[in-house]
Amino acid sequence: MVVDLSQLKKYEDLSLSQWIAIGKKLGGLEKIIGLLQGDLEAGVRKAEKALFDRHGRRIPRDLKAEVCDAGPNFMFDPLALSIEQSAERMVRVEKYLGINLGMTSDGFCQRGISLLKALETNKQISNIMRGVWLPIVLPKLDDNYIYIGEALENWINAAGKSYSEIFPGRRFHNHRQGDLADQVRIASGSQQQLLAKMTEHTVVGIYFPNPLQGFSVEAQREQMATLPEGFVLSAFDTVMAMIMYPDVLARGNQTPRLDLSAFSWNNPASSLFFSPRDSEMHLADRSCLYDALNSFSGSLLFIG
Repeated sequence: MVVDLSQLKKYEDLSLSQWIAIGKKLGGLEKIIGLLQGDLEAGVRKAEKALFDRHGRRIPRDLKAEVCDAGPNFMFDPLALSIEQSAERMVRVEKYLGINLGMTSDGFCQRGISLLKALETNKQISNIMRGVWLPIVLPKLDDNYIYIGEALENWINAAGKSYSEIFPGRRFHNHRQGDLADQVRIASGSQQQLLAKMTEHTVVGIYFPNPLQGFSVEAQREQMATLPEGFVLSAFDTVMAMIMYPDVLARGNQTPRLDLSAFSWNNPASSLFFSPRDSEMHLADRSCLYDALNSFSGSLLFIG
């Protein structure tokens, strides 16, 4: 039976089990005796509720937009890579974008380890580590990052090449080829902050592909208001993660579809997503931004 604690009016209304629970929260019998004898003092502060559950999924509290359960048949296989092995994947970025990142493996590892420690030591957000996570690098942009459509198209094509190399014989279909320039807009302030950082230097982050699986695009955007600073709603970073880890993010038909939910395309009611299949992968747009689909997932990036 669920007890409505708000109905308690006096100490006598508490059951023995509730008093025992209070004692345990205060540190046990020895601490209780110390309090009663006046040898110890106790204070109460507002608890910081965990923002992610034991599976690494964002807990959807007080959201107006639609959320459904994540589809159990759609999941990512975790990749057991060390931070050093993840650093080796920077060569894929340089190869397919034709750039020099200007970052050493040591620099990547040091930054990645620092971010992981920050996540692990914060009880409010540490559960996100129970899901799949991937260290990624995002290259420095020039100051004209307002032309995000052109840059995005280059990155998406690079992701397609990386995918086809990892999965020989599979094809990548960009259904918005040639339609991204001047059509992509930022729909999340956190992505704007990320892009601003990318004009200053190469950025390292920890990418979480599916803490928002089952969240509608509007719910993905809405929940950002209650996440602490350092989290980014994904878009550009999803494309970069796809360049580095297509074997994880585009394994086959039972892999979640990945929303680029921090971007709108063509109009505010439309966005973009990657759709992996067993024999191919697609980049397409969708306009059902209020619909919660259990096979679709938004992603989060942590940059500290």
